[in-house]
Amino acid sequence: MFRVTQITKNGVESINCVSNLTGTFASKNLSSNILDRKKLLYDEYRHLLSTKPLILVTHNIPMKYEEEKAIKDSLKSLNFRKYKISSSIMRLAILDELIAKKKLQLNSEDIGEDEKIIMEKTSPLSIFFNSNTSSILVAEDKSINPKTLKGLLEAMSKKKSPFMNKVLIMGMILENDLSKVYSLDDISKLKESYTMEENHALLVQLLQQQSSGIVKMLESNTTNLSQLLTTYKNEVLGESSK
Repeated sequence: MFRVTQITKNGVESINCVSNLTGTFASKNLSSNILDRKKLLYDEYRHLLSTKPLILVTHNIPMKYEEEKAIKDSLKSLNFRKYKISSSIMRLAILDELIAKKKLQLNSEDIGEDEKIIMEKTSPLSIFFNSNTSSILVAEDKSINPKTLKGLLEAMSKKKSPFMNKVLIMGMILENDLSKVYSLDDISKLKESYTMEENHALLVQLLQQQSSGIVKMLESNTTNLSQLLTTYKNEVLGESSK
């Protein structure tokens, strides 16, 4: 079970329940104390990476408290949440997630290397988490919702937006895929995509149109067959009966 917690630079604010996720790199680099702040961060990152379908990676620009609060308040109204990332802990979380999903296999010599070097060798996400200058914006939707993403990008583009010159999107993690980097072009395409509900409605409409076409075709073929039989009866059977 994952805990619900708030972690700040000053420590842990609250804990409702605690998980004890671990992995090859966590075991090697982190304390076994489940209440250790780094361990809590590791658990939080593993939880986000495995459950949240849309995560935007941003460059962390230094801000005043008021500016940070304005951005967080705006993100909340847009169904997003911001996390400032400890890159060293995020690297451990990504590597252990890849191992858990059987997307990464390492021998004992590889495991002995520094996790930053291993990350650069094995995951394209290393470009985002090679220093402590990244944040992530996590969509709170249970599934990918292009409308939520579009709403965020439109809010960020407004001149008087609190995001102006404060949030720089670098890429995206989509559907828990940690083996691929999704670019800004991918983000632009996704925001214009249909939602699952819209795709479902379009599919139903298409099936209804196909069904209607099939009915019309059958009706047309039935009419043609009837006319053919009538002609055959009149021209062939009629003549033979004379």
